[in-house]
Order: sequence, then C-alpha cells, then structure tokens
Amino acid sequence: MKRKIVAILRGVKPAEVTEIAAALIEAGVSTIEVPLNSPQPFESIALLARAFGEEALIGAGTVITPEEADQVAAAGGRLVVSPNCDAAVIARTLELGMRSMPGVYTATECFTAIKAGAGVLKLFPANLAGPEGLKALKAVSPSGAHRRTTSRNGSRRARAVSGSEPRFTNPARRPKRCSSARARSSQPMMR
Repeated sequence: MKRKIVAILRGVKPAEVTEIAAALIEAGVSTIEVPLNSPQPFESIALLARAFGEEALIGAGTVITPEEADQVAAAGGRLVVSPNCDAAVIARTLELGMRSMPGVYTATECFTAIKAGAGVLKLFPANLAGPEGLKALKAVSPSGAHRRTTSRNGSRRARAVSGSEPRFTNPARRPKRCSSARARSSQPMMR
C-alpha cells in the first residue's frame, strides 16, 4: 500500500538515513525528502537514491536556488521541494527531469507555480493558513487543486495543494531505534 505522504528526514545523518528510509518504504511511504539544512544532505540523498531509487521518489527539501537543484540531480535525487515559489528553481528542476514541489501560501504564488510547471504545490506554512486557507486556495485553483495534472488541451495544472504540520519536534519523544515508519522523522508531511 502506497501512502500519499512525503517523509521529511530533517536532521538525519548519512549513517542512519538508509535504515530509516527502509522502515518508511516498508510502511508504504515511498516519497522521501532530505532537507538541505540537514547534515551532509547530498551524501544522504545519494545513499537513498542508490538503495531505493527504483522503489521510492527520493529528493531534497529546502531547495532555494537552481544550483541546489543541480546538486540534487547529481546526487541521484528526483524530487525538489522548496519552502518558496521561485520560477527559476521550478524551471531548472523540470529541465533536469525532476519533480518540483514549491512552497506556496497565497493564490498568487499558487498560480505562479502552476504557470512555471509545478505539478504539486506545498502549502507552507500550512498551520498558519489552516483548513479554511487550504479550502480557499483549492476553490480558486484552475483544477480544483485535486485532479489530473494535465487538461485536455495539454496545459499543466496542479495535482494537489496541501501542506505540513510539524510532528516529532521533541527529540526526547523520538523512538530510539528505527522500528517503525515514524522513527526519527522530525516533520512528516501530508501531500
């Protein structure tokens, strides 16, 4: 069973990333993001891409420049998640054959991301927008923000608008061993 979740492995070190990802994949989470503000993120992405690249979508988060998108691709990543909506990052990500998931908060940012070619939008910070903010963005999205990525005439549309809430932020509450898909995942995200 595949789950529509993006696991964010924030703060995870390369020595522990493979074990954590294995548990996530076993639990049906097949989209995994390593934020670039984690220790040695490109090393972790490369390890994950080599170990799980055929069965999971591996990539980076907190990508804010086209050059960082280049580095994600060089490490074997296929997903770029950004906290903001930057058309240059989206364009470079798509040129490299990767999926772009930019962060948006306003309708203007949603339409900018869609026009730039983003297929999935990340509402960020979702906890500030709340359910009503998400509902309002879905209402004005060209596809209702929950349908196919391409229309009959071939124009790109966002497949989803969703967001995140911090979870497992207290390191003392994290499991000691990687025995479940939740282990050491500091901020899983629903997409």
